[in-house]
Amino acid sequence: MVSLRYFEPGPAIRTYMSCLYAFETPFAVTDMLRSEVPNLRVILKGGVTVRRGLVVKHFRAPCVILCGATFNAGQIEMTPGTTLIGASILPSGWQACFGLDADEMTDCFEECEGLAPQILRYTVAAMQEAPTSEMAILHLERALHYLGSRRQLKQQPFMDAAAYWLAIGDLGRVDNLVELTDMSRRQVERLCLRHFGGSPKRLQRKFRTLRASNAMVWNETADWQEVAGEDYYDQSHFIRDFREFIGTTPGEFAQDYRVV
Repeated sequence: MVSLRYFEPGPAIRTYMSCLYAFETPFAVTDMLRSEVPNLRVILKGGVTVRRGLVVKHFRAPCVILCGATFNAGQIEMTPGTTLIGASILPSGWQACFGLDADEMTDCFEECEGLAPQILRYTVAAMQEAPTSEMAILHLERALHYLGSRRQLKQQPFMDAAAYWLAIGDLGRVDNLVELTDMSRRQVERLCLRHFGGSPKRLQRKFRTLRASNAMVWNETADWQEVAGEDYYDQSHFIRDFREFIGTTPGEFAQDYRVV
């Protein structure tokens, strides 16, 4: 049986990560990948193949993958017996733990041992020996706390304001973010690229589509007007964005069971 469990980050890393998760499958799994926020995936057993656009990469355990913000849909394949622990990375965590600008890895996914080789190597070994997912996650949390504590965060007020703007669909237009942050449009563009991996307009399109797909799951509906609200000009506009960021049409998404 496939198992996917989510965990709230501990207090020490709550500034860096929005959630952690443990995934296990006894059999092969192939599933879609929507556009994603940055994340870290630690493969403890088995193997994973990721396809995004023309890029195909294979990863075998033990392995740590750093995934930047993605703006295209993809596919993931997992071999039988795959176990992985993941963490969704907030903009502050990206800056503190890895010292990178987010746009350096937009639409990229790489083994990240080169960014923190020693601590991650020891951590993965400890995670593989852990008797439970909860214990494995504690090892990862300690490593992320150590990585994050080495750097001082900058522009946290902007990151908080932009995250709020992306989460609240009613704010909509980029001008609202400019007003919210009391910065110039040029500054907002530059900081969105640095901390979120994309321009404000592109981020807005991505997150409103993700909200719509989530609403389809939560509300168990395929009615595009019900989930889209006033964010889209018409149905063809909604379908075009949905296919770009989710990988299917809304109708296909509503009808097709997704393991992941």
